[in-house]
Amino acid sequence: SYRKEWETDPLFSGWLQPVSGNTGKERCRCCNIQFTAEHTVLKNDVKSNKHQEKSKCLALTQKSITQCMQVKPNPEKLKLETGIKTAELKLAGFLAEHNVAMRAADHLTDVLKDILKDSNIAQNLSFGCTKATAISKNIIGSCYFEELSEILKRKKFSVLIDESTDISNVKTLCIVVCFFDLVQTQNRDAAQEGATAERLYEKMIKSFSDAGVSLANILGFGSDGCNTMMGKNNSVASRLQNKFPGILLQRCICHSLHLCASAACMQLPCRCEDLARDVYNYFKNSSKRMVQYQEFQEFCHVEPHKLLKPSQTCWLSLQQVVNHISSQWDALLLFFTSQWLEARLNTAENIYRCLSDAWLRLYYYFLEWSLPKFTNLNENFHSEKVMITTLRSKMAETYKEILLSYMESNYVLMTPLSRLDPADASKFLHLSNMYLGVKVMQHMQ
Repeated sequence: SYRKEWETDPLFSGWLQPVSGNTGKERCRCCNIQFTAEHTVLKNDVKSNKHQEKSKCLALTQKSITQCMQVKPNPEKLKLETGIKTAELKLAGFLAEHNVAMRAADHLTDVLKDILKDSNIAQNLSFGCTKATAISKNIIGSCYFEELSEILKRKKFSVLIDESTDISNVKTLCIVVCFFDLVQTQNRDAAQEGATAERLYEKMIKSFSDAGVSLANILGFGSDGCNTMMGKNNSVASRLQNKFPGILLQRCICHSLHLCASAACMQLPCRCEDLARDVYNYFKNSSKRMVQYQEFQEFCHVEPHKLLKPSQTCWLSLQQVVNHISSQWDALLLFFTSQWLEARLNTAENIYRCLSDAWLRLYYYFLEWSLPKFTNLNENFHSEKVMITTLRSKMAETYKEILLSYMESNYVLMTPLSRLDPADASKFLHLSNMYLGVKVMQHMQ
């Protein structure tokens, strides 16, 4: 009969098996046959040519799972793989930190291989735009998000949000959290149902809830001054006030300054803005006109500055638009005089008549003097330097400087800032004494 101890015999181990339900039989795995369970029969089977050939194949192919997993690591190969992964992480971080297009990774790898020919790491890099994007979003981004979430769970913070729609019509909600003197940003794609106050509020709260951050840690909220964000009713700010009584709300100072300047410009004739747009549109698609205009720039000895387009969203651009047109006024007047007489175009004629208007030129001189006051304040609030200790004094100086241009100096300088009334007509200067900039005064004389 079959004996279990035969399986431990080195001569029979690995191929001898019992036959289920029949103790008088045994089975050879190599030959795939059954025979009588006798020790002599086993020895005869081992000596057969068929068994020896089959056992060689079995010995070469048959390995246990443990044996397959026990692969001796190659220290050099492991070091190379670690270096490659580190290089790919650093390259992806470099592209993300410096806002370089991920498509540059397709060409960057080839350049590195050509330059660093003696580096095994560079020669074995496999780093394209797809991998760069995946590393930035799924590894670097996820790690920073987890780190930020852990910090916010134990610290108080304030929230700033803004929504935008990119060129592909994807709506994005940007949430910025501020704690102590550190700032971290977190971008999450908002749902496509629409950027309503309710949707923005829900997305903002959900982003903290999903990260396990306690909403009780929110101390303040800041955003631009649009009704969706800061409206009195049915806005993100009103919902936060109802949810967190006592929360500090802060409008964007830069956005408010821009609205002030835009509202003031609305009091000027529409022709001021129309002139800037018409001039830009006249040149933007015609290289021939640009070449012709360069001759007039050289004749008038003016710097060949590019004519810019007025923008409602790029706050700091309006000053440059005004400065470029004002500095090239004479060259533009000569050019459009020529264009109107030769080409007989209605657009050229309208621009010529605007440039011939002395009052319109005075408005541009006035804007050239007044807009830098708002632009400089905006730049101070955008500064990466520590300006918090001087911003209030700079704001007060600018406010008083504007008031001094049309109000009595004694009233402006001797009255506390909070009690100054810029609309008090009794304190206005006579028109002849108002100061509107050096160029306006010179032109008026």
